[in-house]
Amino acid sequence: MTTPIEIGRARARVAELRNEYEAALRELVEIPSVSALAERKADIRRCGEAAAGGSGVSVARRGSSKPKEIRWWSESWDRGSVARRGLLQPSRRAARGGEAWKTEPFRWVSKDRALLARGATDDKGPALAALFGARLAAEMGVSFRARFVWELEEEIGSPSFPAFLVSNRDALRCESVVVSDTIWISRERPAIPYALRGMLTALLRLESAANDTHSGDTGGVVKNPIAELCQVIASCVDASTARVLIPGFYDDVAEPTAAELDAFESSGFDLAAFREAYDLRRLYHNNGRDALAAMWAKPTFEVHGIAGGYQGKGWRRSSRRAPRRN
Repeated sequence: MTTPIEIGRARARVAELRNEYEAALRELVEIPSVSALAERKADIRRCGEAAAGGSGVSVARRGSSKPKEIRWWSESWDRGSVARRGLLQPSRRAARGGEAWKTEPFRWVSKDRALLARGATDDKGPALAALFGARLAAEMGVSFRARFVWELEEEIGSPSFPAFLVSNRDALRCESVVVSDTIWISRERPAIPYALRGMLTALLRLESAANDTHSGDTGGVVKNPIAELCQVIASCVDASTARVLIPGFYDDVAEPTAAELDAFESSGFDLAAFREAYDLRRLYHNNGRDALAAMWAKPTFEVHGIAGGYQGKGWRRSSRRAPRRN
């Protein structure tokens, strides 16, 4: 059992390690490691090398058209085993000009107790915290063995990861797996998630003509694929309630128990603080109990993007070619 003296010692050591942790995190977040962009291939490798620190590291790579690398290394202590997987994933949007960012996404900024940079919270910061946490546990005399896998291609669906797990099955054999890509209830309240909802993805592409057409010439005759896609989406989910309309969608969904809902409500979650933190204007729920049930215990149908037609600035007056003058 951990004694108060050991807890005090651990807290003191955490304070000592803070500057070292922030320096390591700064190095990571200032590397624009965007797996979705082929031109960032060198940055993906550089991020893996920086994260691993260079010793006892192996790299798994598959294919050559896009950067697909997995860094992993292991440190052994006394006995037992823990495997931890960290996801390092700056976004494609951040790499293309930093839209919606008030600071440069790949430049380290420390402001008002917050560390600002793309990846500071999702997920370079938590992955690095896991590594420092294992190191601290070893220093405190905890007996365990940890193997770290940091996978750098979550943005593109982690195509290399399944084969990597199969080919390293024996080396990665463990009693438990810990994923660091999670959140806290608040700055003062850590969380230990016990399950994830999982995700199924799909891309729907619709073409109604071989070339772009002008609405002044063809409107009302040619079907508009953007409008049709919106109709498909509206048939899948009620945008006013978030209720999924797909037949059978909720058939196997277990409703949270009253005890679970009570536990959610007593977790310390603050809906107003949540709304402010994410700069949200409209929510489906006006109380924390219902909001947490929706986020933590029920499946959803989300639309992550829709595009079609003209994608440039402003609007196009005509797609027709001007008549040739004689």
